[in-house]
Amino acid sequence: MRSTGRWVPAAAVAAAILGSTGCAAGPQVAVPPGSEGLPSCARTTVEVSGVDRWPARTCDPAGSSVRFTDGLVLEIPGIGGVVSSEAGAPGVTHQVVNWGVAGVGAASVGDEGEVVGVWGSTDRARTLQAEQVSAGRD
Repeated sequence: MRSTGRWVPAAAVAAAILGSTGCAAGPQVAVPPGSEGLPSCARTTVEVSGVDRWPARTCDPAGSSVRFTDGLVLEIPGIGGVVSSEAGAPGVTHQVVNWGVAGVGAASVGDEGEVVGVWGSTDRARTLQAEQVSAGRD
C-alpha cells in the first residue's frame, strides 16, 4: 500500500546515478510522510562528510547546498526532489535527495556502479539514500 508520503522513482535516481547505462523502472523509495508544513531552513553549504551533524530534519533544507570532497557543490532540491551531476571528479556521479523529515541524503557512484560513498543527515536519510543507490544498481 502506498503511503501519503512522496515517492522518488528509483528509475530516475538510477538514471541520475548511473548515467547512460540504461536501467529499467524498478522499485520506488518513499519519502516519509510528515514533511508538510516544515519551515524553511536558513540557507547554508554543508560539507558532505559533515552532513550527519546538520540539523536539517527540523526544517526544509531546499536551497541549501552540499559540497562533495572533490569540491562539487549541489543545491538541495525541494522535498522529494533529486539533483545529480557528473561535473565533479572524473568517473563519479554525485547526487543529493531531500527526504523531508528524514533529512538529506547524498551519494557518489562511479561509472561502473561502484558506491564511492553514501551520507545522510540522519540514520534514516542515509538508509533511504542507500536503498535508492541499491535500487538503481539492480
